[in-house]
Amino acid sequence: MNPGYVYNKTDILHYIEFIDRKFSLIMITEYFYESVVLLRRIMKWSMQDIFFGFVNEAYKRSGVKFDEDEKTKLLSESHNRGDWLLYQHFNRTLWMKIAQQPDFYEELDVFKQLNQRVVEFCNSEELKRDETKKLILSTRWEPYLQIDGARCVAIRGPNIRGDFDELEQVLRQYSNIQKPTKITELNLKQYHGMSWPPED
Repeated sequence: MNPGYVYNKTDILHYIEFIDRKFSLIMITEYFYESVVLLRRIMKWSMQDIFFGFVNEAYKRSGVKFDEDEKTKLLSESHNRGDWLLYQHFNRTLWMKIAQQPDFYEELDVFKQLNQRVVEFCNSEELKRDETKKLILSTRWEPYLQIDGARCVAIRGPNIRGDFDELEQVLRQYSNIQKPTKITELNLKQYHGMSWPPED
C-alpha cells in the first residue's frame, strides 16, 4: 500500500474488503495451528499435507525480544493504522470461520499431537539410519496417514544455509507443478474504478 494512504481509514477498509473477496482465508501467525487446520478443511486436503516443522528459527536463537510497551506500540492503531485494521479484521474473520466448523477443536487437538509425533519421527536417528522407515498414523477423519522419508524432507523444510534442490525435487513428487512458481506481488488494479495502490 502506498505509504501516503496507510492512515486514510476509508482507503484501508476498501483495501481490506478487496483482500477479503480475493482470498478464502488469511492465516494468522500466532494462531498458526488453527489456521492450517481450517485451511485443510477449506482446501479438502489430507492432514498429512499440513504437517510442518519449524525451520531456521532465528528469533529464538538471536535473543532479540520486545518488551510489552514496544509490543503495544507496534500493534497499536496510532502507530500503524493500516496494519492494525488489517489484523483486527482478519483475526476476527478467522474465528468466525472456525465457529462454523463442526468438531474443529477436537481435530485441532489431534493435529497438534500428531504433528509433534511427525516432527519427532522426521528428526529421528532411526530415520537417518534407515530412510525406508515409515510412520503410519490414523484418525477418525482419515484412517490411514503415511509419513515417509521423502515427505519428511518437505516437513523439515530447507535450511537457508543450504540449497533448495532436495526440497524442490520432493515437492514435484506431490504436485503437478512442472516448474517452481513464485508469487512476487499481488496485482491490485482497477479496484472500485481506481488503480490500486492509488497513484501519487
